[in-house]
Amino acid sequence: MKHHIVTLLCFLFVVSACSDVNLVRPKDPITNAKSVGEFCTLEPEKRDVKTNILLVTDFSGSNASGDTTDPDRLRIKKTEEFYNNNKNPDIYRWSFISFESKAEAQLNDGDKNMPVFTDDDARIQETLTKLKSFPQNGGTNYQAALDMSEDAIQNDIDTRPDSDDYYLIIFMSDGVPNQGNVTSESKARQRVSELIGIKPGKIFLSAAYYFKGGGNISARKIIEGMAEAGGGNFADFNNADDIKFDDLLVGRVILSWVLKNDSFLVYNLNSAICEDGAYDVDSDGDFLCDRDEIAYGFDPTKRSTPQWNEETQNYVDRGFADYFQWWELQGFIVLPPICELKDRIDEDNDLLYNCEEDLVKNDNPRGTEYPKDVIRYISDREDPDTDNDGVIDGLEVATFRSHWGWALDDFINKDWDGERISAFKQIQEHRNPLLIDPNAPKYDTLIQQRQSPGNGMSCYSYSQSYLQLYPTLPVNPEDVHPLLRNENNSKGNYNTVLVYFMQNRFKDPNGKGIYMYSFQSLLNDPRVQDSNGTAAGLKVNDSVFTPYETYRILERRL
Repeated sequence: MKHHIVTLLCFLFVVSACSDVNLVRPKDPITNAKSVGEFCTLEPEKRDVKTNILLVTDFSGSNASGDTTDPDRLRIKKTEEFYNNNKNPDIYRWSFISFESKAEAQLNDGDKNMPVFTDDDARIQETLTKLKSFPQNGGTNYQAALDMSEDAIQNDIDTRPDSDDYYLIIFMSDGVPNQGNVTSESKARQRVSELIGIKPGKIFLSAAYYFKGGGNISARKIIEGMAEAGGGNFADFNNADDIKFDDLLVGRVILSWVLKNDSFLVYNLNSAICEDGAYDVDSDGDFLCDRDEIAYGFDPTKRSTPQWNEETQNYVDRGFADYFQWWELQGFIVLPPICELKDRIDEDNDLLYNCEEDLVKNDNPRGTEYPKDVIRYISDREDPDTDNDGVIDGLEVATFRSHWGWALDDFINKDWDGERISAFKQIQEHRNPLLIDPNAPKYDTLIQQRQSPGNGMSCYSYSQSYLQLYPTLPVNPEDVHPLLRNENNSKGNYNTVLVYFMQNRFKDPNGKGIYMYSFQSLLNDPRVQDSNGTAAGLKVNDSVFTPYETYRILERRL
């Protein structure tokens, strides 16, 4: 072990002698920056989730009869009014199917058997114009209409696999089905259930029956049963002119989002807990403070210091952060020989490479079940907060030091050092949760809820009067974690600060939500000591945060 450390020290001596890098900790003063701001949780509708409306309209011969239903095509007039009152490409996409003895895609890309969805106003207006003179004849084939509806939705899902859209089928008819296999209420219910089962919770069917003078009780019952099976609404209109599409709208749910517990954190990634338990400068942001790196023979300007390889007789970049390599020196873990290039990525933006996530294990984890009854014993590459406690995995690994397994436990609200303050609160204050340090400098981050706009968002004000910025060594951008790379790395004296919050659905406050994060570069400049506002401190507003939709990503794996 001693030979290994001496070899590394000699290597670093050579590097420092042949370059401009000075491995002696800078003597520049620590700066305190103040910050203020406001932010809101992400509005659900701004997540590119749309409702795809598929209007399925009966064009059988009975519609043409002056004594029965809709010879003047009033249902198409109502459809046109509905579209013009609701056309909004940020919310809706549209498609149209006509049916009688057969079904036909009225809006298609050249194949009348395959409807497509679009928000192109010109194409939709053209389709509506065509429907005003489309023939009304033939039988009433519910099965053909429902089969084509399924084809349309399945094709759209296959074409857009990353979409989390809703689909709403609005089915309208004036008569009893008399062709195909769907000729009874039970068969109609079964077929609708199969259709909405393509994407549970995302597909709905509403249905309308229209017939002047009351019409056929059997037809009404079948159509009402379809709406019930489709999780939608049913409407019985005396005639087509009474159709009110707003009575049929379902599926688009405005989710209310709130800050998950107190999970708003500010963390200076150019600081780290040293072996003596105190925070100090960490120039390369690898969770190992500079003075510990130098003491153990690591390079404080490289996230991953090349290690001597006896077999190849040269220095090899193993890809693991020095923090992990330091723990290997302590005998805490045994690293694989190398982190493969394909695994030197951070899929969930939690500051751990994929290969590093695989090393964070706990034989007896708590709080990691997702979905229900599925326990995770290894940190999840796609979940920034595997144990679901509000602190991202990388920060838990960094702050809990020799207790990496705690990154997979929801014990964050426990008092681990006897100060009668939770570990979560101490991490928020940028203090060591495992060391009695009540007099250590601490962040005073303050979040207060403001009046919300009522559209599913929750809004907050933010202020912080204490944020330590450290004097750092110049670092090449390629030698730090990708999220820490910026044009200021090579200048030195800049700190990368992570500010993030977790937002969850109001009805599921402890579930998986959205990780909203921002990495910002701040200058350690004594001239802005105690300055207030964004010139010296953090920018905190809606525009700076990037969403990582944990709940969506994990749900897709189910």
